[in-house]
Amino acid sequence: MNGPDSQAGEYITIREAAALLRCDPKTIRRYIKAGRLTVAQRGQAHNDPLLVELEAVKRLIAEDNAQDGAVRRGDELTQALSIWTRDTLAHGQKAWTGVQAEARKTRYFVLGVVIVAAGIGAWTVHRQGLDSQKNVQAVSRGVSEAKIEAQKAGTMAQEAAGGITAAREEIEGLRGMVGQLQAQVSTLQGQIRDMARTPSPSPAITPEAPRAPSPGPARTPAAEEESGGFLGIF
Repeated sequence: MNGPDSQAGEYITIREAAALLRCDPKTIRRYIKAGRLTVAQRGQAHNDPLLVELEAVKRLIAEDNAQDGAVRRGDELTQALSIWTRDTLAHGQKAWTGVQAEARKTRYFVLGVVIVAAGIGAWTVHRQGLDSQKNVQAVSRGVSEAKIEAQKAGTMAQEAAGGITAAREEIEGLRGMVGQLQAQVSTLQGQIRDMARTPSPSPAITPEAPRAPSPGPARTPAAEEESGGFLGIF
């Protein structure tokens, strides 16, 4: 590897890079092996410490910030779906409570109709003072009327039961939708976390070996000035 003076840009130590990225120095060494960080060696000895290019560290910081933003957006989506799920279940529970209340009212209505019909039949027999045959006929008419009213009440009860069944099916459908949404949210969170944990590959930079300066033609002052102006850009 070349020394830091032979590379363009600023270099920092591995510990300083770990402090900027808020990670362990071992992670920095893994980034170096993966080619995500450009390094140089201080001095010519093999045991001289490695230096990391500051610009490459800044690029990694920008990538981490972008991944954190994606994770935050995923958390916001999860929170919004949770609120929607809670509101949907609350609405379904409220509708189910209303259906149960209507069913109770229907049962009470049927019982009241039967009692009133029996009372009407008894009152009719007592009021008219008919003989036994007429009494039987009056009672039969009262019973028939009571049966008709009971059939009407039974029809109303069946309609109420159908409404209860439809409400149950709607609630089960809502629960199924909520389960699918929660599964999709879990899959999305897993994909976002996988994106945050998987480092994006970047081409490894192979440092060039130092070359001995070759003698060239003598330069005029004008050529020296142009060369210095071009290199000053970098």
